[in-house]
Amino acid sequence: MDEKNYRKGEKYMKQNRPDETGFEKMSDEELSRKVKHYENIERIGEKMIIVMIIALFLTVFLQDNILIDLGLIAFIVLLSFLLPMRAEGKKNALLTQQLGSFFYGELARMFGPAPEKPEMPIDEAFLRRIDPVRSPWEDCEISNFYEGARNGMRFSAANVTLSRRVESDHPDDDFTYPYAAFYGIVLRCKDICGPVADLDLRDRSEFEFAMGLNGTPKHTGYPTRKGGGLDDPVAFTNYYSARTADGTEADDAVTPQIRELIGMLEAFAANSRVAALSLHNGELTLALHTSYKFAYIPPKQDLKNIDGIRMSYTATLTTMAALLDLIRGSFAKI
Repeated sequence: MDEKNYRKGEKYMKQNRPDETGFEKMSDEELSRKVKHYENIERIGEKMIIVMIIALFLTVFLQDNILIDLGLIAFIVLLSFLLPMRAEGKKNALLTQQLGSFFYGELARMFGPAPEKPEMPIDEAFLRRIDPVRSPWEDCEISNFYEGARNGMRFSAANVTLSRRVESDHPDDDFTYPYAAFYGIVLRCKDICGPVADLDLRDRSEFEFAMGLNGTPKHTGYPTRKGGGLDDPVAFTNYYSARTADGTEADDAVTPQIRELIGMLEAFAANSRVAALSLHNGELTLALHTSYKFAYIPPKQDLKNIDGIRMSYTATLTTMAALLDLIRGSFAKI
């Protein structure tokens, strides 16, 4: 459901159907009440942690007793685990258990059933092979992978974050902080173009985003492009490198339709930018920086509103369907 609940590698790629055995199905009203119960526990825990932190600061200033300070710190850590974190985990597990069949059912309804073994995986090995960004990255997080079909076109998609930890430049700060070189979706489409197509486009700019505690970028401002629009061939070569699989420069292979596609991809969702696009053996691979997330429940969604959860989730699938239609329609012109 959220960015923390991702899996990697083969274990993640199995796309297991939800297990509907061993638990009692709740009504929407019962589920909403249970979610509200867990959220109340979270709020109580958060308030208690604030009180304990204030008490810790007062103790440090009013008396010099290291044992009391250590005891308060240990209690704060224990409290943060036992109340809000534990309640949040139970809440998410409950929602996944109760709504998992709906989530998978919507995916299957819109994109057909997932194959038992994916033909187009998006895992760490694949991401390291295509290396879609110029900025360095060490860790990858993959969530909500799905492989299916849209109007006869096979595809796979996943939310992906590529990141690294950076040491603080403040002399008194020994911590490291996460920075994302890529935050968006990776998409693979099969038989989208002729088998002789051989093109790798990469954004020439290097940038990364400071990540917040919730696992999302604090901001996603991209470097400004100067010198013309994407429809200008000269300007486009300043923004994107174009090469064949063997590394040969291939600026001449970038057609007006491909430049138009890049522009449409960046306009399809708010705050999007194409990091990489490749065409090989009839397959398209796209890495798109974007705040849009696939098969996802937005953080601002009221989780007590069960119908709202369903509608928000389905809306993200509808957006993916529109993106696939855009890509398919664009290649119909090429």
